Amino acid sequence: VVLKLTSDQLEEPLSHLHNLHHLDLTECMLSLGHIPNAIQNLTFLSHLLLSRNSLGSTMPSWLGNMTSLVSLGLDASGSFLPSLSGLPLLKELWVDFSRGLRGNINEILCG
Repeated sequence: VVLKLTSDQLEEPLSHLHNLHHLDLTECMLSLGHIPNAIQNLTFLSHLLLSRNSLGSTMPSWLGNMTSLVSLGLDASGSFLPSLSGLPLLKELWVDFSRGLRGNINEILCG
């Protein structure tokens, strides 16, 4: 599925893609207030790329509860990560420590 929408138009279309497995929102000019909450309801989502967006100093807490995620791209997106200990299938995590990422990596990954 290819969606050519602005960040404020994503919520409604995403709410209808229940069986979506891959979602690439790289460089979509998302900000913390514009991460579509509908993403948290995509229970089959295994690959989520939010790289190179202006997500700010925190990520939504629901991100750490997306249990079907296998890969998560957050590089160049924000400086704080939620706990990812609730992601049992996660095999790939893209983060960029050169951009001021803060937090205890053990707590982020292991809870």
